[in-house]
Amino acid sequence: MYGMRTAGPTLLVFLLTAAGCHGAVLDPVQPEWRPCQPNRGEFPPDGCALLDGTLVTPRSEPAASFVVTVDSVDEESRSWFTAPPAPVPADGSLRILVTQIRPLGSEPVAARVVRTLEVRVYSTIDDARARRAPRLSVFVPMVFTPWGVLVEPTPVRLAIPDV
Repeated sequence: MYGMRTAGPTLLVFLLTAAGCHGAVLDPVQPEWRPCQPNRGEFPPDGCALLDGTLVTPRSEPAASFVVTVDSVDEESRSWFTAPPAPVPADGSLRILVTQIRPLGSEPVAARVVRTLEVRVYSTIDDARARRAPRLSVFVPMVFTPWGVLVEPTPVRLAIPDV
């Protein structure tokens, strides 16, 4: 797919098990469920996913001072998926809203669709904006819903291979 890279063999990614219906417990922390907020503008996004998790070192310590972004094209849906570069705080937590923009005239976003997209971790925001080689690149299945519908958070734990 356009703009996609494959992950290296030292990559450690642990996706937590997610239930397939609204209101289900995803993990002991029970992340919040929020609706995709209506967006305004001439060509607004029409779906979203919520990436919720942590970025850690190989020793499972919080990995701070990194930037996480999503910028992918999915050929199956002919949609563009994006999340602007987001700095990772000191506790390594991630809470990133990924928006879906589909071409005019294409099928609307379904009530619950899973798309596997590339999540990239960069050392700096300048590296992310210039699309330099990321420190980590991993494909993550994310649950997308239309605007105004509750979004099921995608729990994820990303591990930087070396710090």
